[in-house]
Amino acid sequence: MFNNKSGPLIQRFLLESSRAWRDNDGQKLASLLSFDNIHDRGGSQFEKEIAAESLNYLINGKQIGGQTEDISFSHRKSQYNLQLGNLDEAFNLLIGCLQMFVKQMQTHKDNWALPVMIRLVTDTRTLAFRCIDEGSSMDSDKVLERTADALMNCFRICCADTRSDVKDTKRWGMLHLVNQLFKIYFRMNNTKLCKPLIRAVEGSNLKNDYSKAQLVTYKFYLGKIELIEGNLDFAEQCFTYAHVNCHPSCYENTRKVLNYLVPLKMLKGFMPSRYVIRKYNLAEYGRIAESIRHGNIGLLQNLIGQNQLRFVAMGIFDMMEKLTLIAYRNLFKKLYLMSQSHQLNMNLFFEALKICGPDSDTDFVETEFIVANLISKGYIKGYISHQHSILVVSKQNPFPALSFLR
Repeated sequence: MFNNKSGPLIQRFLLESSRAWRDNDGQKLASLLSFDNIHDRGGSQFEKEIAAESLNYLINGKQIGGQTEDISFSHRKSQYNLQLGNLDEAFNLLIGCLQMFVKQMQTHKDNWALPVMIRLVTDTRTLAFRCIDEGSSMDSDKVLERTADALMNCFRICCADTRSDVKDTKRWGMLHLVNQLFKIYFRMNNTKLCKPLIRAVEGSNLKNDYSKAQLVTYKFYLGKIELIEGNLDFAEQCFTYAHVNCHPSCYENTRKVLNYLVPLKMLKGFMPSRYVIRKYNLAEYGRIAESIRHGNIGLLQNLIGQNQLRFVAMGIFDMMEKLTLIAYRNLFKKLYLMSQSHQLNMNLFFEALKICGPDSDTDFVETEFIVANLISKGYIKGYISHQHSILVVSKQNPFPALSFLR
């Protein structure tokens, strides 16, 4: 027997959503078709009983009829399954709801339904990740593929809408879809799929007019993609934009950006301040910066090793390894400043590496190789006289500023 509140509540929801469809009220409909008000974790037994009874009411009840009502009906069933912890069924229903919505959106000449699309797309991607994280019985790859396919259908509709005026075009939804697809493709570990999306955004006449929040997210993921491809300067530009334009209240987002921007800046010799390290809880970078400043290569490599798994997961391990060259450069620059000579005995570097190097077994040949590598990469201006075991450095700017190197 149904709870006496289940039927009227559902009927009111269906009536309100039907009215929002009829009035083209995208904001109202988006709020109705949202998971934000679902308290599916830690709910009372009474709340779960209400959800179960409401679900039975929907399953056994008669649908109003029509595609728009079917969308609302399917979404409500997904909500109740989510409340009951039936993740697989909730996901399947929500994917079905999104697919029906895409068909409906194709018939619209304007973009009033974009808030609904954004809400459904976000909830679908979030639920897909939750199914994977909480051990759903569904195959993780299939969940991601189905989600990506559903979102791509939305993207094609938005991207193809070139007839409408700028005010009414569905292309305003493109960047949100691209950002959600970025998250999925990164989860799939297949960032090559991001390339067509980037071309679509960069070729759009709206690319500078999207909301600041969406642009910050886009630049963050674009920076990660460029970092993977080794385009460090462009990656730094993207992360800098994301950092400068990230809202001050978004502490965690700023911290995520700095986790990439700080090591990129360190490669150019700009070490993070103690204020930034303390404010954004970046202690590991603070210790790494100190070891680089003092030319303590052994400590630096130990710190990188301690954080290796994290750096590999972030895709910045190779970049962190490059910081070792800067530490060598700083150590040798200190020796140069102490000697006050443009001709330095290679034994000086050999002895220094025994103390500050990665291990005490560094031999003379290895020392010469390290110095030669620094010269070839532009960290030192000079040459090695092997006959006399002397490093001869330039009389003008023998240790160029790191900001001109990469």
